[in-house]
Amino acid sequence: MFDKKTFSEILTRIYKTYPNQRAFADATGVNRAYLSQYMNKKLDSPPSPKILKGISNAAKGVTTYDELMKVCGHLAGTVTNSLMNSQYFAQIPLFFSLQEFLVYNIDRNIEYAPHNYYTSIYTKDNPEDFFAFKAFDNSMIPLLDVGDIAIIHRQNTFEDKQTHLILLDDDTLLIRKIIVLEDGLELHSANPSPKHDMIKLTNEEMKKRKFTILGKVIKAENKSAFK
Repeated sequence: MFDKKTFSEILTRIYKTYPNQRAFADATGVNRAYLSQYMNKKLDSPPSPKILKGISNAAKGVTTYDELMKVCGHLAGTVTNSLMNSQYFAQIPLFFSLQEFLVYNIDRNIEYAPHNYYTSIYTKDNPEDFFAFKAFDNSMIPLLDVGDIAIIHRQNTFEDKQTHLILLDDDTLLIRKIIVLEDGLELHSANPSPKHDMIKLTNEEMKKRKFTILGKVIKAENKSAFK
């Protein structure tokens, strides 16, 4: 089990041996924003053993690799290893929030992903073109319920009558089916309710609300599936 409080305390003690956070990050080889997330106990999943190795090498005696592995709850997993070596599965980053997504996308290094997820892909596909998002509401039920994992193809263009992960106003995430109109778009939920009403945006409103496509939902895993 990941003890994020103890891990934060260890990072803070190491950080105090350096003149500033940049120097600390450079010594570990880990992104500053990523380290800051752990120091402030913002992430619920542990970093990979490779990242812990970099931190232990920069620890100046404050901690050891074995201690970090214990605090982060890492155990040898034959299932994980078999997935990593399989041609039918790929490791992709998994996000629980917009903040996690934005921090990771500074450099898109899979080693800095807040959570790891394994999914089946075609061997011709590039895993770097995909990421996963945990559903944050029930607006797309029964296709996607809260807690289901949406597998998303990274792209910045939208397709008519397809479901996409959308960012509005720089701070609002939506998973919606897009219907293209002559003068804009309609964003449809699968669970119509006052809370999840259809959103209609003219071309001008799309600009004002900073309408951004983060990717296309290609399937969901756990309870349901996009078809």
